[in-house]
Amino acid sequence: MELAIRSVGRPKIIFAAIISGICKLFGKRGVFYNILGPAARAVDGPCDCTIPPYNGYAKMAPDKPHEAAKKFTEAMDGHQVIVVDANDIGVNILGKPSQDVPDEYYSRIFKDNPLGQGHEQTPLCIVRKIG
Repeated sequence: MELAIRSVGRPKIIFAAIISGICKLFGKRGVFYNILGPAARAVDGPCDCTIPPYNGYAKMAPDKPHEAAKKFTEAMDGHQVIVVDANDIGVNILGKPSQDVPDEYYSRIFKDNPLGQGHEQTPLCIVRKIG
């Protein structure tokens, strides 16, 4: 929670907590992180499924992921590079070189988390059309 507070600020965390608490009374879930946005949603806590030594630390979302995606896309001769936070719960598109392709398109591609959540983790995935 400390990293989420650092990412978005204490007032926004308190506001999101109050609103999400009210929404939970009516059966609506996920409001807290929907209010806070991708920076807070991408904070990862320590867990057994993360590669050591990072399994003992909380990690913030990457800084300026859209800029990183643009730079990597340029370095890859225009082949689009996106920054993704995918896990067994869901997919968040953190950075992409342009807004031409909707986040939903990339989310569908990474829905089954092809990069892995356990020991098969890999920092890189190449996606291409087949057929």
